[in-house]
Amino acid sequence: MNTERLVAENFLKMEVVKLNPNEPFLWSSGWWSPIYCDSRLSLSYVSERRFIQNRMAVMINNNFAKIDAICAVAEGGVPMGALIAHILDLPLFSMHPAWIKLTKNDLEPKRRILVFDDITSTGISSLSVVKALKEAGHTVLGVVSLFTYGFKEAETNFKIWDVSAYALTNLNTLCDVALETGYLKSEELDAIKKFSKDPVNWYKNLNK
Repeated sequence: MNTERLVAENFLKMEVVKLNPNEPFLWSSGWWSPIYCDSRLSLSYVSERRFIQNRMAVMINNNFAKIDAICAVAEGGVPMGALIAHILDLPLFSMHPAWIKLTKNDLEPKRRILVFDDITSTGISSLSVVKALKEAGHTVLGVVSLFTYGFKEAETNFKIWDVSAYALTNLNTLCDVALETGYLKSEELDAIKKFSKDPVNWYKNLNK
């Protein structure tokens, strides 16, 4: 079984990702969503956490070379980012999208940086960090995350900034696993697919 499916199975098992089209979740962005993700919950499951961080390390090694440091997008990316940086024996620092600032002690100039975020939705949080790093003279190798919603907006944003983006698993794979295991019914899956195509307007069109 491939990594995407195995990670999706673990996420559902740990309830890192919750799917409930009938009782939507309110995101901090103001969007109503049938999905809620909290990667910090994985920290309580030692074997599953180890599996995920090891798979992330493999993905990074397969796609990137000569990394000088990892920048974790705060706050969600920091816990797992620290574990991954430890495995890869790399320095770690963090930046919050709402408070972008680099100090002299963060890292040496002109470094090759890999950005880590736990969840990719629109990509705006990660890209605000990417922009700050580039403006500070660093080379951004790419953005990696545990999970991506696969929104078109994120794909477009990453292309605009010419940034490679990778994720361990994604919404489509998660939904496939959820349907096969009985976590979701087919009509619930349809609602989630509608959300993935138009997340901004999904809630107001819910009962139409």
